[in-house]
Order: sequence, then structure tokens, then C-alpha cells
Amino acid sequence: MWNIAQRKFIEVKETALAAGIDLWNYNSSETSCLAYWIKSLAIEEYLTWLSFLSITEYGDLILLKYDLSCLVPDGEEIYAFDAAWDWNDGLLKECRSVVLNSKTNDLVLTPFRKFRNLNESRETSYEEVKQRIETASCVEISDKLDGSMQCARYYKGHIVMAGSQALNRELSWRLEDGYRMFMENPGFSALLKDHPDWTFIFEYLSQRDAHVVKYDKEGLFLIGIRDVTNGKEASYKDIIAYANSYSIPTTDVFQKTLDQVLSELDTKKCSEAEGVVVNIDGFKVKVKYNDYVSMHKILSAVTSPNMVIRNIAEGTFDDFISKVPLSHRSEVLREAKIVFSYIDKTEAAIEAAWQQAPKDDIKTFMLWVTKHVDHSIQGYVRKKYRGESYHVLTKGAGNYKKWVEIA
Repeated sequence: MWNIAQRKFIEVKETALAAGIDLWNYNSSETSCLAYWIKSLAIEEYLTWLSFLSITEYGDLILLKYDLSCLVPDGEEIYAFDAAWDWNDGLLKECRSVVLNSKTNDLVLTPFRKFRNLNESRETSYEEVKQRIETASCVEISDKLDGSMQCARYYKGHIVMAGSQALNRELSWRLEDGYRMFMENPGFSALLKDHPDWTFIFEYLSQRDAHVVKYDKEGLFLIGIRDVTNGKEASYKDIIAYANSYSIPTTDVFQKTLDQVLSELDTKKCSEAEGVVVNIDGFKVKVKYNDYVSMHKILSAVTSPNMVIRNIAEGTFDDFISKVPLSHRSEVLREAKIVFSYIDKTEAAIEAAWQQAPKDDIKTFMLWVTKHVDHSIQGYVRKKYRGESYHVLTKGAGNYKKWVEIA
């Protein structure tokens, strides 16, 4: 069993079964089977894994996607974020929208293993990458398309497709549109049915889902093929050959060296191209054009969860959301819903404490609050007694709560 995410899923499942947990006795509208097992077991390692995951469940299928937003303050990476990729033998690297059958434990879809930017980590440092290239049998450089990943496979007599976090196309317009594109070209179905053990990885490009790069083309572009049985990935040479054989759009490959790519990083505007992927015997690393990197950092900062909190606290969320690019808006609105829910629950708890508290004199009131009110809202209850204004998203001298304190 080559896939570490599959092994860990089965380990948790078997541990839950051995502990006498009824595996399927959970409310699927509120949680997933994996989250239910982990919370029931309360084992620290499993709880840590769960804290790093975004899980989508649809029927017997379960999609595992890493979610490290809790480790990213205001769009800037910190050490904990970097170290998370090495946690538990690199478990999160395989949790890149991998899809399992929760009942049979099958690997259903196996997208790319997470790969990183040049000089983002030790293994992707320029020196390490150059050494790999010097001893490699195959080095390929392809255009990195700036769209959304969608994967597909012919599994148990049916075509299964998934987005980055979507399994049910009725709940994702991007996935629904991907299905439409898929069905309009008979080459897609033929390709999958001819190779049922392979996951086909596409970049979904659409004017409705425009990111930073502005394309004059739309469609599902074949960018990867991964064997479900052993995890091996096809070369770009083979990917392009299969795409051409089945009349499917694909990516471009450049006849360049790494140093040539690096000498050209200032030659493209962010609206023209994102960058390239360097494939070294299956080891991949991203190299992005400088203008794209600058624009992406701006977008990351603008749409970070902590920026959402700040604008809600300052009463400027309506103006803020109007400036968020359409491709980022649904995620920002999801985060805002969590923040507004936190506000409602916190204010309700403050009001409940206020109604119960004795208010005859300040000393009695303060002592009662210390003894009976949760520490997280004691300050707000005291301010209410003194008639002082407050907002439950603020703390200290003009500071705002962070996403990790709310979500």
C-alpha cells in the first residue's frame, strides 16, 4: 500500500473499530466519518491530522485536502507552516484532494503529491535542484497554468470527478462546469475508460473562474497522469502524447534549462503567465514569474482570514467584499460566515452572563464574574457593567482576534 494518506485512513478506521466505535453511526450532514472516528478516539496524533484537514464527504467517497490556514497569519508563512509538510513522514503532502472510498478503503483519485516553489524549502533550494538535474535521466519544463485543479477517473463503471474540495457537482459550479466540458468532448471519456487505473489531472480554465493570469482560452487541460496502483506519474512527454491521441487540450513544454528560466523571471507580466513546473525524474518544483509572485502576495494578504476579521470588526466588510476577485469571493464569504456566527454566539453568551449576574454593587458583580463566567468573555461582561463599548472581535489595545481564536 504505497499511499500514506490511505494507510493513515485505514489505521484510524481499524483503531476505531477495535475500540468498539460504531463506524457509521454519525450525522453525515454535520461531520464526516473520519472526523467522527478521530474525535471519538481522541488520540493526539489523529486530532493533529484532523486539525490540518478540510474534509468533503459524498456518499461513500471522502476527499482529504490539507488546510493550513491556521498556521498562516495575514498571508505570510511562518516556520510552523513549513514544518507541517514534514510532519508524520510528509502525510499532508498526499492529502492534496486525494479521494478514498470510505467503505472499501480504495484509492479512487490520486492527484499530484504536494510540490513546492524553488527555494521554498531545503529540498527545493537552487543547489539541491541543480544537483538533481545533473544526475537526472529526464528533465522537463512545462507551462504552469493558473486555474483550478480537477481530477477524473473511470472507477467501478462510472466516471468520478473531483475539484480541489468538491465531490458533488450540484454543490460546486466549477465542478459542474468541468463535467460539462468533459461530456462535450468524447475524447475525455474514451481516455478514462481505456485506462481505468489512472487518475487524470486537469487544470480547469474558465472566464468565470479567472485568477491572476488572463487567458483567451477555456477548458480542461490535461496536466498530469498518476497511476492509482503505485503512485507513479507520467512524464510530460507521455501526457502530451495521450492528450494529442484523444484530442484533449494540454499544457506546453519548453526546451529550456533551469538557468534560462531563472534569467527570464522578469519577462512576463502577471496577466500573461504564472510560471513553470520543472519535472526532474518525477520530482517537481514550481518557478513563478516575479510579477505574478508580487500580485499573488497582494491577493493572499487581502483575502486572508485575519483581513476578513479586521474588516468585519471595523464595519467595512461590504466595501471589502466588493473588491475581492470573484475567484476568491466564495472562500472569503465562507470565512465571513464563520466570523459572524462567532460574533452571535459570543454576544449571546455575554448577554446570558449579564442577565444572571448580581448587579447590586461592583465588588459583588466582579467576584461573581470571576467565579461563574468563562474567562474568554469576562472582560466584555465587565465592560458592559461599566457602560463601556466593546466588540467581541477586538482584544487589547486596538488589536483584533486571529483566525485560530475564532474558527
